[in-house]
Amino acid sequence: MAKDHIQIFHKISNSLSLNMDIENDEFRKKYTLISLQRGKLFKWVTFFVCFFSLYLDLVLNRDSSVDLLYRQILMSIHLVGLVLSLVYITVYHALEKSQRYRFSPITKAVIISDIFLTLLAGAMLSINSQRFVGNTDAYIMAVFVVALVIPMYPKWVLGIYAFIHLFFLTVLSLFYQSNTVMIRQGNSTFIMLVALVIFLVLYKYNIKNFLYEERLKEDKAEIKRMEQELTRHANVDCLTSVFNRRAGMELISKKYERAKQEEIGFTICFIDMDNLKTVNDTFGHLEGDSFIIEVCKILKEEIQPDDLIFRYGGDEFMILFDNDAEGEIDSVCRRITGRFEALNKNNYKPYSINATMGTFSYKPEMGLSLAQIIEIVDRNMYHNKLNKNRQDRLNKSI
Repeated sequence: MAKDHIQIFHKISNSLSLNMDIENDEFRKKYTLISLQRGKLFKWVTFFVCFFSLYLDLVLNRDSSVDLLYRQILMSIHLVGLVLSLVYITVYHALEKSQRYRFSPITKAVIISDIFLTLLAGAMLSINSQRFVGNTDAYIMAVFVVALVIPMYPKWVLGIYAFIHLFFLTVLSLFYQSNTVMIRQGNSTFIMLVALVIFLVLYKYNIKNFLYEERLKEDKAEIKRMEQELTRHANVDCLTSVFNRRAGMELISKKYERAKQEEIGFTICFIDMDNLKTVNDTFGHLEGDSFIIEVCKILKEEIQPDDLIFRYGGDEFMILFDNDAEGEIDSVCRRITGRFEALNKNNYKPYSINATMGTFSYKPEMGLSLAQIIEIVDRNMYHNKLNKNRQDRLNKSI
């Protein structure tokens, strides 16, 4: 039987989303901050209300026709409210600024204690007012304020509401027995239930709004990921995974403009693979692709992280070196050539892996355009290829 009641309670809790504040950490953090901000603002309002009420209490205290006990209780509650408001303002401000305790159980305890004391103060003021003016306005006001201000801790709010309201009804029944009091008990109960409904409606709205915002964030993250993926595909050569011609030339153009402004130099190396057409015709295009990938792999491994490599065309690559030190560039080119020679010496492929390189080191004082720089480095590469072919023919004739 007890298990059935527990299951029913859990079903009701889940239907009202009462467990969300402990299941979703981001929700808890967001609305804890909101609770701290609202709590501090509400305490400032309470402080000024209590301060003004104490002034009225002093005026009322001179009126001997007003019940003495009523005046004393009223003044005591307002004085305690004034002091507690200052305490809570200080605590709320400290918790809001604290990285360590902002989302700790201490914050939860402070907020819950504030809810409890606010409702208790409203109940006490109304019980006291019942003796003299016969109204429960303070309690009704406190019930609605808590429902509108607090955006979380539904189980605690329901529990505190039930406890304080039971206390309120019990005290009214013990000290005041009349039809008017019974009517006010019924009215206050109805209003308390309305306030709870408002609280739960707002709470469920906060949850739906939060989940909607989370979905928007996920959608935006997915859109951003897709944009990055599309950008990557637009800028990267699908065979070699280095930049394609469009992206590479854009980066060279930016480097050229920066070099002119900062008066620094850079070096471009143009690489043209040897005998790719022969490999394609003899061994097929898949082997030709393997040839391109192998050459690109060697180029990437021999350059520095700050250098840029991109595929300029079918069998052509271009390297943008971050400096214009010709000695260092020549050393890199010799290492690349050495890598090719080592592979061919070990018969890595049934064909020769090689490429021809041409370089040009640009300095701002040269006054060349980017198109002229590309033309020069291309001409240097072509000149080296002619020399290499001439040397190959000479070696064969010997």
